[in-house]
Amino acid sequence: MGGNHVSGKADNSKWILEEHTERKHRVLSYYLSIWSKILGENNANLIYWDFFAGRGDYSEGEPGSPLIAMNISKERYESGNSLGRPISITCVFIEEDKNCYYYLQNLLRDLYPDLEGDRWHLFHGDCQKKYDELQISENDSIFTKRIPQFFFLDPYGPILPLEMLKRIMAKPRHEMILNFMVEWINRFTTDKIQENNLKAIFGVENLSVLRDIQVTENPIPNITEYYISRLMADDGARVKYVTRPFEMIPDRRQSTLYYILGCTNNPLGIQKMSESMRAISNNEDYSYRGKFEYQMTLEFLGRDKIKEIADWVFENYIETEANFELIYTFCCGRQTWSRSEVRDAILQLERNGKLVVQPKSGRKRVGNTFSDHTIVFQRE
Repeated sequence: MGGNHVSGKADNSKWILEEHTERKHRVLSYYLSIWSKILGENNANLIYWDFFAGRGDYSEGEPGSPLIAMNISKERYESGNSLGRPISITCVFIEEDKNCYYYLQNLLRDLYPDLEGDRWHLFHGDCQKKYDELQISENDSIFTKRIPQFFFLDPYGPILPLEMLKRIMAKPRHEMILNFMVEWINRFTTDKIQENNLKAIFGVENLSVLRDIQVTENPIPNITEYYISRLMADDGARVKYVTRPFEMIPDRRQSTLYYILGCTNNPLGIQKMSESMRAISNNEDYSYRGKFEYQMTLEFLGRDKIKEIADWVFENYIETEANFELIYTFCCGRQTWSRSEVRDAILQLERNGKLVVQPKSGRKRVGNTFSDHTIVFQRE
């Protein structure tokens, strides 16, 4: 990485890579790599959006989200899909801060000079306005095509209005990972100056529910659950699947700063997002808790975990009939369990007579597999 990437002043003290940020970027890298590989099998073109791109790297040269995305884009194009055909990921970076914008521009031109205007685009300005402008682009722009698109939304402060997220997720092939700054919301819940911002974030006309939650015993997780309900509500963003929150407690703090949420309308998407978070977390509860990890309480510590999972599924999955994929997808949006743990729990329920597995017509069940066979819960 040669050259001076800064046009104007660069304050490296603001760009020291903290461990919680590195962990967040690992989630992004892990899932973006999986997403592009799966979708690239049947789609030659994909789009990655970074609405709060920052300057692209950190004080010691560590990659930020733009470089992480560009590295994956390069890898996918060179390795291709299973047929050897290139997978082209168009990376779109939007940054409002002028110094960061020029720094990132120089950085990208230094590292990827031949890909500008093709596999990467950089825009300066407000991310909402720029996104909306690109959606009505003329000349058959790639931004107006119905192709799979992934959004990374990692703001410095307040998050985007719910109406904006609704517009993004209204297209079935769109997915996003967002940073929910719950600490900021908790701090400003009763602040008159931020009232309109908060109404827009939750997509509500008044803040009575939020303010009632703010005075409960555990406001941080309760505010987050409320936000997830607004993401999924018919009068909200109408997202079909949201992951269980990935909690971030930086080393210098003893309380939650923010949560990472994965949003998708695809059942395979929620499974892979959850598996990505599980792979990057440092405990069973989808969280990075810095040096205060010793304070956590594992939900199943000292208990029969598979039995607990089995009991939870039996009590909370309300449908009478399903297949394994539907049950596992249901769990991915609410718990942190792995596929194998849910599978073992279903087998335990079968052994205990709480469900039966009915093979598809004309097919035999092989061992303890589920395939797409029908699982019928035995409830009185």
